[in-house]
Amino acid sequence: MAIPNEMIDRPNLKPKEVCEILGVGIEAVLGWIRSGDLEASNIGQGSRPRWIIQRSSIDAFLQARSNKPEAKGAKTAKRRPRSNRRYL
Repeated sequence: MAIPNEMIDRPNLKPKEVCEILGVGIEAVLGWIRSGDLEASNIGQGSRPRWIIQRSSIDAFLQARSNKPEAKGAKTAKRRPRSNRRYL
């Protein structure tokens, strides 16, 4: 599905637009907002929230979830050597 140009150029997006861009359901986007994983601003004035997500928040969210390689020299957890002993 092609993303409309006017959606790509806007700095602020609605949750429905974010789910279309990322290819996920609306509940996933709202869950990320509720958990704090995706930063959003509530612009609603009533009891029902109206979320706006900045483009920079989407970029930061995707960067945090990427499988980037570890920094050189980063310590990794050492595994215990496997025992050759078998239990009966």
